[in-house]
Amino acid sequence: MARLPRAFFERPSPVVARELIGKVLVHRTPHGVRSGRIVEVEAYRGRHDPASHAYRGPTPRSAVMFARPGCVAQALALDLRHDGIDLLRGEVWVAGTARAPYAARTLRGPRIGIRVAVERRWRFWVAGHPCVS
Repeated sequence: MARLPRAFFERPSPVVARELIGKVLVHRTPHGVRSGRIVEVEAYRGRHDPASHAYRGPTPRSAVMFARPGCVAQALALDLRHDGIDLLRGEVWVAGTARAPYAARTLRGPRIGIRVAVERRWRFWVAGHPCVS
């Protein structure tokens, strides 16, 4: 499965988040390749988003959010050893698909677990999918 190019990630995060729905997250391990379709994503706009950990500038926790586009933040619920890795190189990547299997069923709404910037409808998910939180 081909990796998405850096240009995919160099766009505004709400656009990237919406278009990640239906893509495939791939992880090559010593035990083989594992993958799963992305069915839920939230977008944050760093220093321009008071709900983001990056809003107040770089800290040890948020440093990866200031890396170049396409780097993993721990929020992907992978383990911490993946924090900061580049999705364009290495063992974890996002693969494109020939079609958008969930485009017609993708919903948008407020992000979960935040108290500020709640009006930003930057959470995207596949309606009715059993893996959506």
